[in-house]
Amino acid sequence: MYLTKEEIYMMLLHLNDEQLVKVYHYINRLQKEQKITSSLDVNTDSKTPKE
Repeated sequence: MYLTKEEIYMMLLHLNDEQLVKVYHYINRLQKEQKITSSLDVNTDSKTPKE
């Protein structure tokens, strides 16, 4: 499911402070996981022999 930025913004407007904090932490966790995954991909690529 894909949403536009405007649709996401409209949904966020209806959240209370506690819910916004949860969304913020969720996004941060996803970003950290993405960084870890991408760094792991780089490490495995560098270890494979090039032909």
